[in-house]
Amino acid sequence: MLSPLTVYSTLTTGDGKKKTYYYSHYEPDFEELIDRNLSIEKNREQEN
Repeated sequence: MLSPLTVYSTLTTGDGKKKTYYYSHYEPDFEELIDRNLSIEKNREQEN
């Protein structure tokens, strides 16, 4: 069984409240954020 990927950002509204925005896999930022997170994780593994 495969697990779905979830990509989200936590944003702050004008009145200071935090909102979670979940990206659709159709959005261009979805793939970019996955690539960025994988790159960060790879760098962490290389440091250890």
